[in-house]
Amino acid sequence: MKIIKYIFIFMGLLIFTVSCANFESGDSTDEIPAPPKEEILTDVTTDDKDSAAVRDFEYCFSEDELYLNGIRIIDLAGKSKEALLLELGEDYVLEYGYADIADVEGYTYPAYGITIFFNLHTDDNDYIELIYCYDDANINGAGTEMSVAEIQEILGKGEIADTPFYVHFPFILRYAYNSLNVVFSLDEENGYAYEMQIYFRPI
Repeated sequence: MKIIKYIFIFMGLLIFTVSCANFESGDSTDEIPAPPKEEILTDVTTDDKDSAAVRDFEYCFSEDELYLNGIRIIDLAGKSKEALLLELGEDYVLEYGYADIADVEGYTYPAYGITIFFNLHTDDNDYIELIYCYDDANINGAGTEMSVAEIQEILGKGEIADTPFYVHFPFILRYAYNSLNVVFSLDEENGYAYEMQIYFRPI
């Protein structure tokens, strides 16, 4: 009986010793998986105003995300006059010239609250020169009769500058993108917008 007792004691000590050795070496049948690595975004660039890094401070939308009364503005830039008029329909009023802008042909669409102008004396007169927006037009919710602060809350900081000579107000709030410029005419530097225009060229 003593021999059997010693055998059981020896077996117990052996099992305990092996268990301790496995614990110290880190061997375990129930391994805890390592947490997944966080995904690193590498496709953000900072070359232009449309980049995510820049627009957080200056612009809330890229030019691809700008909509004028439901129409994506950038889609208008590359279309010929014929294609554009075909898309928007024949419910327009034909005009020539606007204020200080001479030698342009304008198509006013009351349903959209805009007049589209084509320059008659340039080599690319088949493409849009600018869009004049009336009070019922808006770009992503921003429009005339809004304060600078209200517009900036929607579109971003932009740039307040002295007015170009062909605008009748002392200041403008400008959003300059790669292919177009959105301009609000201001009565004072931090005042209200009285005109909204979209230029498809530098200003």
